[in-house]
Amino acid sequence: MFTTIAGVTGVVITLALILIITSSMEVIRRSYFEVFWYTHHLFIIFFIGLVFHGYGRIVRGQTAGSQQTNKPHRGADRFEDWGK
Repeated sequence: MFTTIAGVTGVVITLALILIITSSMEVIRRSYFEVFWYTHHLFIIFFIGLVFHGYGRIVRGQTAGSQQTNKPHRGADRFEDWGK
């Protein structure tokens, strides 16, 4: 997880988002406004991490070779069985 750019940035942006969301609770906003205010500045870290998150190009577009390897038509042929 921590050996790729996507792994590191994924953890960083997830932690930033968790802190932002938890500090948005009404109890925190009213009682500890400074905590709410400063944790919401983590949006800068969140968006910088989001920009670099896809840098490793782990997920790629479909190509003819990848479609032959993974055989996506097998799922389409048995569409009626989805969800059973």
